[in-house]
Parts: sequence; C-alpha cells; structure tokens
Amino acid sequence: AMYATMSPAAVASNAATAAKPAQQAIHVCESLRAKLAAAGFGVQAPFLLGWYNEHPKIEGLSAEYKLVGGADTMALLIGNSAELWHPFVKWVGQRLSQDEQWLSAHPDALDAYTEECIQAAVAEIPGALRAHIVYAFETLDTHGRGVSVAT
Repeated sequence: AMYATMSPAAVASNAATAAKPAQQAIHVCESLRAKLAAAGFGVQAPFLLGWYNEHPKIEGLSAEYKLVGGADTMALLIGNSAELWHPFVKWVGQRLSQDEQWLSAHPDALDAYTEECIQAAVAEIPGALRAHIVYAFETLDTHGRGVSVAT
C-alpha cells in the first residue's frame, strides 16, 4: 500500500479544464488508474487527509504518524492487485538479463518496483511535482515516519 497526497492547488493544476474540485479529483484518480493498471497497481480509495489524521486511532499520535498536508488535501491509497506479479517478474527479469547479480544486490526488489512504477505514473500527470508519496514499507527506523495502512 502507498499514499500519494496532493494539495488542492496541485489537484487544480491537473485539471484539463477549470472544473470543480470534485471533478478535478476524479480526473487525477482516473489518470492514475489508467497509468498504474498495467503495472498491477490501482487507486483503492481516494480520501481527505483530515479523515486519516483525525481518525481516533491516529489523532492522538505524534506528527511522524500523520500524513503531511492540510485537512482538505486529497490523498490516494494505492495498492497492488493480483495482476502485479506478471509485470513485476518481467521487470526483475529485465534487470537480471543486464546483471545476473541484480537480485542479490537488491533484496527489496518489490519495493524498488513499486517506487519506480508509482513515481513514473505520478510524474506523467501535469502539476504532480507537488505530490508527496509515502510507501507502506517506510518505517520510523528507515524514514522517520510510520503511516498506518490498516486504519
């Protein structure tokens, strides 16, 4: 699982027309859905950061457990589907054909694949440079934050 957050201004800059915020959010979600599907990922749930940060299990926690942004910032929960495995295995195979030791040097290959696919999809959406991506594999020890994917 992974969260991508976009400020209202970033969502607005993504719209092809001067649509209402709800239409802009739909545009961003649909654009990402189309780009992520081939890699085996999908937009599971769009939500507002306030919904997460103000959840009873989260609101009393310190900042490193919260998503960064205003309460009206759109966030997307992106997860993998069963279709992930074929493109992932192909992706790993391409790396192994260039370097037989690649997998030994990259024990977190699925994390690397996830980052590459998500970042590429977000980068293709105009204005997405203001997107903030948090991956489920990021922890307090490795990244100084801990986001609940079960809340």
